[in-house]
Amino acid sequence: MAKQARDPITRPTMEKSLFKFIWRYSAPQQLTILLITVIAYPVTYVLLELPKLIVNDAIQGENFPREVYGFEFDQVSYLVVLCLAFLGLVILSNGIKLALNVYKGGSASACCAGCDSSSSSASCASACRISRRSAQARSSR
Repeated sequence: MAKQARDPITRPTMEKSLFKFIWRYSAPQQLTILLITVIAYPVTYVLLELPKLIVNDAIQGENFPREVYGFEFDQVSYLVVLCLAFLGLVILSNGIKLALNVYKGGSASACCAGCDSSSSSASCASACRISRRSAQARSSR
C-alpha cells in the first residue's frame, strides 16, 4: 500500500522566528506599544533634567526674582514651582508606564481573541491556551 503524501497547505506550520510569530499575530498592538513608548521618552528626559535645574538654578542660583512665562518668582516660589512640576512629571511618567503595562497585558490576550484550539497554526493555539489559563488564574484571585 502506497503512502499518501501530506498536503503542505493544510498542515499547521510554525513560524521560523519568534519575531515573525509576534508580528504576525499582534502587529497593531506592537505599534501601539511603540507609540506609547516614544511618547514616554520626552517625559523621562525632562524628569531627569528637572532635578539638575532645581539644584543648580533654584537652590544655588542668583538673579532673583525670575520671570517664567510672564510670571515673576522669587527664589522660594521658583523652587516650589519646580518641585510641583517635578511631582507632576513623576505622576505623568508613572501613569504612562502603568498604561503601557496594562496595554501589554491586554494585547497578549487580544492577540488570541479569534484563535481557538482548532486554529490552523498550532503555535497560535498553544499560545492562546496559555494566555487563557493565565487570565483565568488572575481572575480567580
